[in-house]
Amino acid sequence: MKKLLSIIMVLVIALSCCSAALAYDDEGYPMVYLAGFGDTIIYYEDDPEMKSLFFPLDTDRLVGNLKNMDDYIIESVKNKEPNLLYNCIYNYVWDSFGMLRLNPDGSNVDGVVAAEIKLNHVGDNRYDFNYDCRNEPFAIAKQLKDYIEMVKEATGSDKVELVASSFSANAALTYLEVYKDDLSDIDSVVLCVPSIGGISLFSELLAGEINVSHKTFKNYIGSLDDSGFIYDFMDLLDEYGVLEPLIEAMLIPALKAAIYDALMDICRDIVATIPAAWACVTDEYFEKAMINMFGENYNSPDHKYAPHIEKATYFHENIKMRAEEILTQTRDNNPDMHMAVVCKYGNPSIPLSKHEDTLTDGLVFIELSSFGATCADYGKTFSEDYKQAKYGETNLISPDRQIDASTCLFPFNTWFIKGLDHAQKNEDYHKVLAAVAHGDLDVYEDAEYPQYLMVSPEDAERIVPYYDYQEKESFGDKLWNIFRTIVLLPKTIWSRIFG
Repeated sequence: MKKLLSIIMVLVIALSCCSAALAYDDEGYPMVYLAGFGDTIIYYEDDPEMKSLFFPLDTDRLVGNLKNMDDYIIESVKNKEPNLLYNCIYNYVWDSFGMLRLNPDGSNVDGVVAAEIKLNHVGDNRYDFNYDCRNEPFAIAKQLKDYIEMVKEATGSDKVELVASSFSANAALTYLEVYKDDLSDIDSVVLCVPSIGGISLFSELLAGEINVSHKTFKNYIGSLDDSGFIYDFMDLLDEYGVLEPLIEAMLIPALKAAIYDALMDICRDIVATIPAAWACVTDEYFEKAMINMFGENYNSPDHKYAPHIEKATYFHENIKMRAEEILTQTRDNNPDMHMAVVCKYGNPSIPLSKHEDTLTDGLVFIELSSFGATCADYGKTFSEDYKQAKYGETNLISPDRQIDASTCLFPFNTWFIKGLDHAQKNEDYHKVLAAVAHGDLDVYEDAEYPQYLMVSPEDAERIVPYYDYQEKESFGDKLWNIFRTIVLLPKTIWSRIFG
């Protein structure tokens, strides 16, 4: 008996030690998953235990830095500085995010480092590529090439499935272009909520255009309340002409006076120094943002950030602006490669953007993330006489008549999930990604994963095929939802933005 137990123990230990090598199975090729912003581990290099960790975002650190407000106020009063609020906002953000900035040559500041890229098997045949999300897409694409080789060697597989989310879709797109002559080791490419077309909110901020309208404010705040009470109340104010002057005559000027200068300086001193940030700027705002961040002479070879500006401009012109061409050529030149897009929708824009009526996932326009879907305005549907633009023999219009997928770049390989925010994930979401990647699906192939999906009204952790759902809510339930919404409002806003 003792010998049998010993043999079992040896087998358990041996299997646990080589789990990476055994990860490849018959369900599909290994998945290499590229997350968006937020999964990079950044800390001081003389702190091997990473106690100085300041990225990903640490709620305790953010709350702890609020204790420094007293010092900012005292120092401002002592120095007789006129803009007390500016100093508080700027210094708080600097303490929380200043270490993320990069030097003009792209190096880290003050002994800051990003965690070394290592093989990271997270189970279910999936390997997470945890890169430094501040880098420019060409550098990340080169690292991705090495990481794919690591996964192939560890698993014994000759191919991988590439799944890239949000910003990392820019890196995946760059990879497809840089290594286009040999993509034989890529079985499938799935782009999830890709920000390749840019993020309008982010672009407007860098360009110095902060926009708040009463409509975006009403839509956003109202969307945080499941009971609908807050939206109905603001809608009533809007109906009587009170909401617009209240917000646009009082709130907006107050916001701009309080935070505009601080935000602009924060962007110049931190955000604009991060190469990856420029990959998220739309073509509409790219030049305006460059001028606002770096000055009229931003094209000068003698500019302090000349190498950084040159790389950002090169990516914008040669990769970003050619995105659909690159994806189409990749598909045509690699007929065995499965290519798909997964989008989210149904959430209003963060209320700092002028695009109040645009259908988004809360951050990225659905028209951009889907590479061309035709969308109704937020909160509205297509007219009754609307006809599907293409492929009339099949139905590619969403059940809520807000999206016509027939105009997408990949109309039969583009999925939409209603009810998830841009950064929001759950277990079922990753199951959807795995099914699309492993199964080489089109939108009609599996009834469990039709083109239009939704978060289950009964269980926020489940994603189900989209269907028309109506539930009568009792008066008690409505009161409870109102109370719950008010209590959880700060947390809800935080998770909407940062996930």
